Amino acid sequence: MKITPNTNPSFPLLLRRLAASCALFSGAALLLIISLSAFHIFTVIIDKTLFNLNGISGIEEIVALLSGTAFFMTLPYAQLHYAHIQVDFIPWHKKIISTSQYTSLALFSLLYFSLSIALLFGLIDAYSDHASSSVLSISFWPFYVPPMFALFLSGIISSYPLVAQKL
Repeated sequence: MKITPNTNPSFPLLLRRLAASCALFSGAALLLIISLSAFHIFTVIIDKTLFNLNGISGIEEIVALLSGTAFFMTLPYAQLHYAHIQVDFIPWHKKIISTSQYTSLALFSLLYFSLSIALLFGLIDAYSDHASSSVLSISFWPFYVPPMFALFLSGIISSYPLVAQKL
């Protein structure tokens, strides 16, 4: 039996809404990144041609911090719809396929939870060290929270079919 989001098990509405909210947050962050990048390019062109200045400093830092956040916020939605990379090596034997899917889900769950815990420790270190960006002095620790939440949610979504099959 192939596990898909539309068959067994059906994901709870809360998980689907949280994953969709993460994807929407990621889309908003990507639009902000594009807007900031376009604004920065425009100001650099205007400054170089009219005023011979250097543009606005610090936008690169904001874009770099938001890029990582936006990437990780897409993972729960992708995991919910099984959009991660998965290869069926032996497609003709259903028992092996089922076993490989369960193994894949278990490994992805372990990976997501491990990365979420690693980000928690990184957040604690960044907060205690008062780590911040060099130009704008933006604290790094708030940018750890959305990816940490997204990875934890991805772990829950990835492990849900395993738990639901046992019940």
